[in-house]
Amino acid sequence: MVVLLTSCFMSLVMSFLFKNFLMCLAFSPSIFLLALHSSPFGGWPGCTGSYFGLIQSFSSWNMSVSLMLQISLLLMEILLMKLNLSISSCILILAGSSIFYLTDSWLMFFISFEFTLLPIFYMVYAYSTTPERLRASWFLFIYTLIGSLPLFVVIFCVGKLSFWMFPSCVGLEMFNPVFISMAFLIKLPLYFMHSWLPKAHVEASVEGSVLLAGILLKFGSFGLMRSSIITSWNSQGLVESLFYSLSFMGSLIGAVKALLKSDLKKVVAYSSVSHMNMSMLAFLTLKPFPIYGFCVGGLAHSFSASVMFIMVTLLYSSVGSRNILVMKNNMKMSSGVGLFVFLSWAANMALPPFLGFASEFIYVSSVLMFMPKLIVILLASMFLTSIYSSINMAITALSWLSQSKASTSSNVEWMMSVFTLTMPAIVFIISLNWLFLFY
Repeated sequence: MVVLLTSCFMSLVMSFLFKNFLMCLAFSPSIFLLALHSSPFGGWPGCTGSYFGLIQSFSSWNMSVSLMLQISLLLMEILLMKLNLSISSCILILAGSSIFYLTDSWLMFFISFEFTLLPIFYMVYAYSTTPERLRASWFLFIYTLIGSLPLFVVIFCVGKLSFWMFPSCVGLEMFNPVFISMAFLIKLPLYFMHSWLPKAHVEASVEGSVLLAGILLKFGSFGLMRSSIITSWNSQGLVESLFYSLSFMGSLIGAVKALLKSDLKKVVAYSSVSHMNMSMLAFLTLKPFPIYGFCVGGLAHSFSASVMFIMVTLLYSSVGSRNILVMKNNMKMSSGVGLFVFLSWAANMALPPFLGFASEFIYVSSVLMFMPKLIVILLASMFLTSIYSSINMAITALSWLSQSKASTSSNVEWMMSVFTLTMPAIVFIISLNWLFLFY
């Protein structure tokens, strides 16, 4: 009840700031999430239960996140009277993600995994106006298609479709874990398999970027957890050691690239690469507590990255450019918009009480327990994340302190309505839950 009241209070605050009665629509998603959290099927993922129970909890929460983000996008389209094919794409992705998280058939799991790629491919290609959109969309399509072929070969050769019968199949041991998990590692994405992600984000519309960051990347996380049951991962193996190196490299180099980029969309895209590779470190330990952090980090990233892309589009609609140097001299915004941008960067830095703080605490603890010699690399990655987030926050979020108060345009109003629809879910997930993380 406290969480619901907190969500309602935040919705009322944002409604007051932007004086838009449509903000009242923010209440319905928070009520839905409260009902899901209270149901026997949707409890918070716990680190004390079985691995199967953790997968089930992670599945239900990913479903709620997918539904939350797509409700926000659909209402945005309706409020703007943009009744075009992006609504159809959102509905198709919702249907595909529902099958992906709920099915017990590996064939349906694979089909829904690939099916959701088509609407996002269309959204990247159709809603961009630059010539580079064709290259970006084909990068997305080819990378994910090639990575999925080994998984299809495994399903075809083994011949068993049931999720529960698959681990006991004769002949499964002949396949390397990498062969089975490649499709999910590309969508995570692991470093050196990530080239499609920045290109797709830069060319995608706000709807495409939100769906990419909030839903498609979590397909990789959930698929990796599910496939780990049927694979013989060895935390001390040669291949796993290589993945450790790639994950450390991805978390550090992703943060460095985000620091050096001036295009805000590229900053957020490389920030996603850094965060997801950081979470991969926790998964590779194959221990319950770090894998719990892997789940928490995935949920935190779904909301923080989605809100960041909404924030970038908001700033672009106000300034006409995504270049941070152009924004520095032309930024004018109301205090309410400044608050939104400030909270977005704070969530990206994983400051408390945001859920990302809990996940990064688990990452550090996991590395200290299992790879203490490499803790410096992880801390350097977190430090660089704080630096580029602080710099961009100072340029964007705090500019309203030195600028005259600007009138809020209609574009900013609808972007903020999307944020207000998303905010209750963020508050719901972050409030008090991380305090009881180790209960």
